[in-house]
Amino acid sequence: ARNRGIMAAASAADPSLVLGEYLVFVDTDDLLEPTYLEKAVWFLATNPRFGMVGAWSTGFGHKTFLWARGFEDGDTNLKTNMITISTVMRTQLYQQVGGLDDSLRYGMEDWDLWMRLANNGHWGYTIPEYLFWYHVSPPGKWPMIDNRILFDRFITNQTRKYPQVYSKGVPKITRTKPAPYEPTPPPGLLSNLLHRCRPRILALVPWLAVGGSDQFNFNFLSRLGLHGGWEVTIVTDKDEGNPWLPQFLRITPDIFIMPKFLRSTDYPRFIVYLIESRSPDIVLVSNSERAYGLLPYLRSHAPSPVYVDYVHMEDPDWKSGGYARYSVGYKSWLDRSIFASRHVQEYVIGLGHDANKTATVMIGVDADKYVRDGKVRQAFREKLGIKESTLLIVCVARMEHQKQPHKFVEVLKKIHDAGLPFLAVYIGTGYLYQETVNRVKALRLESKIRLLGSLPNEEVSKYFSAGDIFFLPSKLEGISLAMYEAMSMGLAVVSSRVGGQPELIQKNMGFLVTPETPTEVDEYVDILTTLIHDPEYAREIGMRARRHIISNHHLDQTVQQLKVEFCKAAHVHSVSASLYGSQMSRDNSLEMATLSLEYQRLCDQVIAQWLHQQELKNAPKVQQQPAVSPSPAGPTPGTASPSPPVLDTSSSDAALGAMMLRNVSQQGLHNLRVVSDVLKEKQTYDPNMRLTLLTQEKQNRRHRPKTIIKDFNFNSFFRVGNDNIRDWVESHPYMYPQQENVAWLKNVFIAPGKSATIFDANRSFVIQVGEKTMYTPPPSHTPQCKVVAIRKLVSVVQMYNVYGHFLSEQLPRLALVADRIQDDTAIKILIPDLETARSVFTQILNITADRLVTYKVSEPTESCTTYFVKDMYMVSSTPTGHPSSELYDSMRRDLFSSLPNTIFAHHHDHPATTRTIVFLRRDSNANERRITNEEELLAKIRDTFPSYDLIVLHRDNIAYIASMMWRAGLVVGMTGHNLAPVVFARPGTPLVEIMPENPWVHGWGVWTALGLDHWFVPVMGYQHASKDITVPVDMVVQTMTAALEAHATTTT
Repeated sequence: ARNRGIMAAASAADPSLVLGEYLVFVDTDDLLEPTYLEKAVWFLATNPRFGMVGAWSTGFGHKTFLWARGFEDGDTNLKTNMITISTVMRTQLYQQVGGLDDSLRYGMEDWDLWMRLANNGHWGYTIPEYLFWYHVSPPGKWPMIDNRILFDRFITNQTRKYPQVYSKGVPKITRTKPAPYEPTPPPGLLSNLLHRCRPRILALVPWLAVGGSDQFNFNFLSRLGLHGGWEVTIVTDKDEGNPWLPQFLRITPDIFIMPKFLRSTDYPRFIVYLIESRSPDIVLVSNSERAYGLLPYLRSHAPSPVYVDYVHMEDPDWKSGGYARYSVGYKSWLDRSIFASRHVQEYVIGLGHDANKTATVMIGVDADKYVRDGKVRQAFREKLGIKESTLLIVCVARMEHQKQPHKFVEVLKKIHDAGLPFLAVYIGTGYLYQETVNRVKALRLESKIRLLGSLPNEEVSKYFSAGDIFFLPSKLEGISLAMYEAMSMGLAVVSSRVGGQPELIQKNMGFLVTPETPTEVDEYVDILTTLIHDPEYAREIGMRARRHIISNHHLDQTVQQLKVEFCKAAHVHSVSASLYGSQMSRDNSLEMATLSLEYQRLCDQVIAQWLHQQELKNAPKVQQQPAVSPSPAGPTPGTASPSPPVLDTSSSDAALGAMMLRNVSQQGLHNLRVVSDVLKEKQTYDPNMRLTLLTQEKQNRRHRPKTIIKDFNFNSFFRVGNDNIRDWVESHPYMYPQQENVAWLKNVFIAPGKSATIFDANRSFVIQVGEKTMYTPPPSHTPQCKVVAIRKLVSVVQMYNVYGHFLSEQLPRLALVADRIQDDTAIKILIPDLETARSVFTQILNITADRLVTYKVSEPTESCTTYFVKDMYMVSSTPTGHPSSELYDSMRRDLFSSLPNTIFAHHHDHPATTRTIVFLRRDSNANERRITNEEELLAKIRDTFPSYDLIVLHRDNIAYIASMMWRAGLVVGMTGHNLAPVVFARPGTPLVEIMPENPWVHGWGVWTALGLDHWFVPVMGYQHASKDITVPVDMVVQTMTAALEAHATTTT
């Protein structure tokens, strides 16, 4: 086995010696997240149909990457191992199949084990969390992996050893969903008692998402865990992307997103298990319906900790009071209920809560963090184009009815009509976002009101630094956390007299208006007018507000007050805990949990159906829409009202796409946020975006070509500065760093332009690598194009859609998703409008024409198409001349040789070298670098190498070209796109490139990455743009001779 340790010796010699119910292999240089084994064992214990379980992994060491693959890749595992070594398996199955094959001394023993288990009917599941850290070694450590011949031999042997799985595929096992009213099992399935050395809190929350209550959870738990000496455990019951998971992991690694590894019926006993394992002092319920419903089960089976809930606000329009009503309903199962304002506390007491078990602790804010930065203020106001004398009005809130964004716009319209100077920004999104955008445009307020959508907290703080007034005209609030932050940063607050806000905004510290009265709008207008006329007064109000926050609502004070309430809860617990431990209580709690979980199951089902109906309801029902009527205010001067899109089909997908495109065009294509870095996009703006990082080469090099001229002066020939190279030494780093990735995008458009133009409702993907822009923003005529709906799509199109760039840059990128294209025939492929591209896919890769979607560059006067894609795989962009060697290796391995019946399928049957010379000819209509003495050169080659077949190729049938390149023993030709077919040549093939002075050298990176033996023939007195070139025939032939001799020596 891999490290020849105790477990390896036991498993190889006698698998029966392996002890324990479950088994996992861990290399000495790999790492496991602290919760991995618990999650894996719980999954196997509650899913008996599965024999193994793994997780997503993070690569580190020689390369860094994120690996979101595994058992769910199914039959792809027959060709490539997608499963990580540290997979947890049932020991019994391991013993049944005989353990590891100890004869495999050079790697692959784990892959062999997975296939043997699969051959015996066993398969696994991959937990969709990054729980395993894989140390990547430099090439050469595992010969079976790095050596292609050994690898092919291994695959051939596998097909013989495991005929069942290689003929019928891996077992198809899926997770089962809970049946209606499925009984809730009692606790006691597993036990794992940990040593306790510090106070601990267990937080039961719905998710780790973006919102005021979630921000408070983070602030509070961060203070306890990072500064207060407490241990923290977090449990969530929804899998909604959890975009704040990375932030919460800074507080604690002990986080359990239950839907990722448990069935909902197992939630109750798992939480009891955690309570018994961690021995928390406090169990805190915060905004979780499921947690409230499970309180009888938890208190009956785990009565030791103190149970507390924290409620932010009441909501009479949601379940007759929202979480405040839940707090009342479950008051007997709680030791104390804490509220964010006295208003909410009084509300629940009015509903019947026990006043002696309630308290108010206002949420507070970190006043040391939220402080105005003068330099940021100046820079941001310059960016916004406003003077210091112009007041900036800031609003941070979701765009929903409760926040009244329409009222925000109505008030500012009146301020604008009065001729007062101001600029307003609204940060946030929601179901009223598009409606608000349309309203602002209809009122011609784009220059006064900027709707910014969702922004990271760091960006919000910068707007607070630049701002003067915080304006939030809600009709329903607890107390807005954004209001605390705005006050801490010295903004004058103007908001509504609702919920607990009067408790925070006291006299002379801000302004409150009673909502939904006939004078509401006029009152807001009067207050804002006063502040705009008197900026000093606004600043004075803001400074008072900050002093009030520092004195009374600092986060440290909030944490201390909560600790006091925890102590009071502990006192109640000490006299009431005995009430919950009876057998009757435990028996009844099982049925109560069953009913609660069934209620949540039905709610989730109904909500999903409702959302689907809303989508269909909002989609256009006709094939062609009439022109959009202009608003009473008329169109914006200098712009035309966008024409409605034309649908290619009446399908709901196309209708939904047409509706979205119309909304985006009304908002203004030029207003889309530009995405230049997909990794930064995920980290900063869209944590829910699924992104797989596949490889990262840290030392990208391209080698200087060989020449027969001794002491050749490269600097005089290539010119200093060509391709940013100052000194033409032996090898050079690539200009730009590389990071191969695949991003999964939902509901995106691909519009005509100079390159594939990718955008959605909020952003446009341009993707920059160094100084290179890979895509273009959507052109203005996009809304006039026909909308064609596509369910699944892979796009390989980027800038420069011509013959050479397609073969050397776009085609290799398809290897990043080769397994998905082969396994899922529903995925279509967007290709450039080139006959070469169509032929490569249909003739070489055997992909049927119906799966190809042609991308055409079109102008407004032409018939154009905008594609609406429900699920798109956007593969990383490759700048010209910057492919990675691994990308080409993947192209040969996963794209060419793994496809059946291709010219490469049995490439290992061919000899290592052939007696064929391929001459790649320039096009006869080429405007540059035509060889005037080509016939003389070809005759000389035939005379010099009579035992070789000379094949002259230009842009003939691409399948024929590819097959000839695969056979080639040497390739020769003038520099340019005509050399692109060398992507089909074998590694190590000699390439003799004829080059005039100061040529483009992008090809160097390609030849290096392909592993070709690159030689060149300098042609003095000509430039790259020279139309006709006379080449030195004797030097070309002599270089070919040297290249063949060197290759023969290397091969020997």
